[in-house]
Amino acid sequence: MTNPSSGETILRKIRIELTKAMNLFSVNNTPGEAFFTFLINKKEKRVKINRNTVNIYPKPPSNTIEFTGIDTNSNVIDIEFHNKERNKPNKIYTGQILLNSLLPYDTHHCIELVLDPFNKDNQTSTSNDCKEDITNEKLKYKDGIIPTITLSCYLFQDREKEDEKVLSKDQTPLISAVQKNSLFLVIYCLEHFKASINQKDDLGNTALHTAAIEYNNEHIILTLLNNSHVDVNIKNLDENTPLHFFCSYFRNPNCSEAFNMFLKRGADVNALNRLHETPLHRAIQNPSIRMLLVELLLRNGALVNFQTEGGQTALHWAVYMQRVDLLSILLLYGADINIPNKQGETPLSICENKYKGTAFARTFIYILELIKYLEHIGADPTSIKLLVKNKMFKWTLAKVSPRILFQMGVTENEEQMKLVRNFKLIKDIDPEKAIKEIPSKRTLFEGEIPEKGWIRKKETCEYTGEVRKVEFGTILTAILEENNSTTVIIRTFEGSNTNVKLFNENSKILITLKQCNGLLKYFGVLEEEKALIMEYCDNGSLMDLLQRQTIGWKLVFDLAIQIIDAISFLHKQGILHRILKDSNILIVKKKIDDNNEYDDVYTIKLSNFALFELGIESEKIKKMNGLCAAPEIISNELFSDKSDIYSFGIILWQLVYKCIYNVYSKPFEEYIIQNLKEPQIIQQIVSSNLRPVIPPPTPPRLATLLRLCVLKEPETRPTLNEIESTLVACEKEYNNNSSLWDASIEVKSN
Repeated sequence: MTNPSSGETILRKIRIELTKAMNLFSVNNTPGEAFFTFLINKKEKRVKINRNTVNIYPKPPSNTIEFTGIDTNSNVIDIEFHNKERNKPNKIYTGQILLNSLLPYDTHHCIELVLDPFNKDNQTSTSNDCKEDITNEKLKYKDGIIPTITLSCYLFQDREKEDEKVLSKDQTPLISAVQKNSLFLVIYCLEHFKASINQKDDLGNTALHTAAIEYNNEHIILTLLNNSHVDVNIKNLDENTPLHFFCSYFRNPNCSEAFNMFLKRGADVNALNRLHETPLHRAIQNPSIRMLLVELLLRNGALVNFQTEGGQTALHWAVYMQRVDLLSILLLYGADINIPNKQGETPLSICENKYKGTAFARTFIYILELIKYLEHIGADPTSIKLLVKNKMFKWTLAKVSPRILFQMGVTENEEQMKLVRNFKLIKDIDPEKAIKEIPSKRTLFEGEIPEKGWIRKKETCEYTGEVRKVEFGTILTAILEENNSTTVIIRTFEGSNTNVKLFNENSKILITLKQCNGLLKYFGVLEEEKALIMEYCDNGSLMDLLQRQTIGWKLVFDLAIQIIDAISFLHKQGILHRILKDSNILIVKKKIDDNNEYDDVYTIKLSNFALFELGIESEKIKKMNGLCAAPEIISNELFSDKSDIYSFGIILWQLVYKCIYNVYSKPFEEYIIQNLKEPQIIQQIVSSNLRPVIPPPTPPRLATLLRLCVLKEPETRPTLNEIESTLVACEKEYNNNSSLWDASIEVKSN
């Protein structure tokens, strides 16, 4: 591989640290030799192991190896552990690491690897014959030993040594290395220069201060924090600790590991700077990850009512910002609403005087009322946090069931029963009922192709939720800078070249896609972070809705027609969904006033439709589509618009089943109950035309539509227009004679 701009071959440096090795020997202190070999192409490095203990924690520098001049044609690191006990056959265990898994450059990867044993006597493991045995003759040794190792791995672009020479003459080489934002140079300085890790510059800042204030590179901060000599409570001239700077300036949502390392090193979460600000005060003003940091600080002992030199508490600042999320968590941790600042203003008085009559002021009062009520009835503190987190207000509690509490995270039966018993006594009504919203009609609103502001900088997003791993990368919640009320999802594509290609292709598709209210809205991309900015749907997916709520025929028709309209919109733009199922249909719920009767109106949002338009291998699509996959997909035949119609038929069956029996059912669950395994079901979908059993009470016209949608031959399935016409006709039948349709619904289960 060459650099496109220069035509030069890109060479790489690989650094591996063996930090832990477990279960190496069946018995310790036996005579003999033991070592690890690391091989890339024909280059080999060894790490010798002491046989004194079964589990070892090697220390630098003997645990560290480096490979230089590795070209991009090298794809794999082969790892072998050799246990050469005297007078016994040599035992070898092997494993592999893909070099691409260490991307991007200049990052740290902690990898745990279980090694596989194989038998091979009288041959060296580096020979081609032995490598074949590693692959084809994996056998467990009789002693059952399975070594597990933990490695710290780094992949750098190989470079000239000019930077190292310059740093050798620098008065503060480690700080300079941090300022260059080079993880390699930071590691180099820590290992080669004797200057203290706590050396200060003219402003009193150490390398850790500098890493926190200038860059979002958590790998550099973690490397500094991993040094046992680092002082995390050292103060600069303004009496800021590194944690003050970390909470003020760090922008990367991957902040929890670094924060926990600060704690491990003894960081004082209540340290005061010259302005009497604690890290909590600084975190409140962080424009990118304030909610993540505030929660971490409060969870780990930050005092919520500390006042600055001007008398401001964290709650004062949350009220100034009109941030309900900050307000909620600060109140949960005991923030005092009556502490005055030097101007005599309390958080409550600011809210009542400056924001009187606003939605923020009303929400402030509602949260206070909820917390006081829950404390009064003796609710567990964890339950209180979960109810506040789920945006429950007192008047909403009367309809809360044990199942809903369980879904929120209240899992103890006794606690559920106590809460529900008290909730049923609540007589409060929604004070907002006088506020009317415009009814949401079932119409597919189309918008223009987004043009302006599609490519955004990370500074325009403030991250509010923790990182969660998903297929191809991670997701987390955020709010857009220009509108604090807009919560979004940030979906990153991480690691491999395939995932980066997915991001690039997704961006091309989405930027040319018109918006409509039946598709998940996209707000743009964070190009540098390889991330998509997507609409946040706080009511979960269709699967969640069917699991927690009773539905009637009116909602069945409404949701089904919305789904068909959205699929039709995609198909008209040349996009097939490919993985249509209940978990990929998100739900937005609004409460509307229709002639003084309040109803919940649900809008569906198709998601993940672009991911599978990109030539993802068919096996992955089959796996992710599961039992919603059409027969032609299972048989690796051509995917077409009729494949989406088959999947819609399965979703329609789930809606009908839930309506009639008031039970959520996965597709083909009736066969799973009969001990038929999923692979067998998938096979019989093709070979025996196996389909979900249509509930007998289903009205005839709808039952016929269900059968047609899941026919084996794609061309025999109805078109989208035919499906919608049939659904509209069924809806008309229901409106004309609802009692006849409702008679098909069996007695509701609890």
